[in-house]
Order: sequence, then C-alpha cells, then structure tokens
Amino acid sequence: MSTIVKRVIVFMIVFLLTAGLIYVGALLDLWLNPWLKTVRGFQWWNYFTTRHALTILYLHNYQLFITITIILAFIVAFVVTLVLSKD
Repeated sequence: MSTIVKRVIVFMIVFLLTAGLIYVGALLDLWLNPWLKTVRGFQWWNYFTTRHALTILYLHNYQLFITITIILAFIVAFVVTLVLSKD
C-alpha cells in the first residue's frame, strides 16, 4: 500500500474519532448538566468564559457547532497525520 493511501486512511480515522469525541462530549455534558437547557441570553463573550461553550452551541446554534467540530477535527487530523508521516 502506498504512503499516500496510508496517510489518507490515518487522516480519516483521526478525523472521525475527533469529531465523534466532540459530539459525544457535548451530549455527555448535556446529560450531566441538564440545567444547560435553560440557559438563555448567551452573549458572544460568554463562549470564552465557560467550559460548556460547545454544548451551548449544540443546543442553540447546531450549524455553528457542526462547523466548529469539523474545523477542529480537521486540524487535529492534519497535525496527527503530519507527525506520523515523518520519516
């Protein structure tokens, strides 16, 4: 198997694992902290001051949550693929 195919496989595996962990983490946070469903009036600066930012995004702005999840998973997968592909 060529190196390119191996890199693509590693990239896809890490990408899917990272995206899945972020998604499951938001669901687990929501399950452990049901009071998050009642949060209203969340301003933009509050996302930088809370540990529950991704869960709030999951609840109130699902498209932005998915976009951030994809971007974070892509960055992690790219870095892991670069580190593992060093000869």
